[in-house]
Amino acid sequence: MKVFERLFRRVNLPVAQSQGYNPRPRMNLVQALGLGIEAHREVLEVELTQPIVPESLIDQLNQSAPAGLRFFDARWMTSRKSGQAERISYTFEKEIPAERKESASSRMEDFLSAPTFQISRVREKETVQLDLRPLVEDIGWTQSGKLSMTLRVTPQATARPEEVLTAIGLGDLFSLGSLIRHDVILREFEE
Repeated sequence: MKVFERLFRRVNLPVAQSQGYNPRPRMNLVQALGLGIEAHREVLEVELTQPIVPESLIDQLNQSAPAGLRFFDARWMTSRKSGQAERISYTFEKEIPAERKESASSRMEDFLSAPTFQISRVREKETVQLDLRPLVEDIGWTQSGKLSMTLRVTPQATARPEEVLTAIGLGDLFSLGSLIRHDVILREFEE
């Protein structure tokens, strides 16, 4: 967030500030990123005090952004509603041994064809039952042989990638840095 603050100051972006003793720029990343997960395309909301042409904003930001940070799209929203994620796509970057891919493929098919898939999720001091199946839109292999998944985000729950890996028998391969979040797809809402 500090990188964004500095970048916005550098390009003289008219960012609205919070009120109070320590004013902060009014900006928000739409969906929190889990620890150890790399992100390739995030959604950042910034409240501005005056309108700016989105195309020129993208050019200004990309010219001044540090290496590795790139802006792809900008939209002017007239609503004060915050964006809500609808789906999130991931790729599991760790190499999966060939002998385990066949078993995982079979478990994927079983998972996707099942009407429900109950798991237990531990939250602080309690364990809750969760139906994982409706939270997974798709899971499969990319052309390069990597495991990919698209998860639904609902007000009630969101699947964790490591839970999906466990469901298909690959949970033991999960480690920090093994997942890449490729996209956050927003729910459409009326402005």
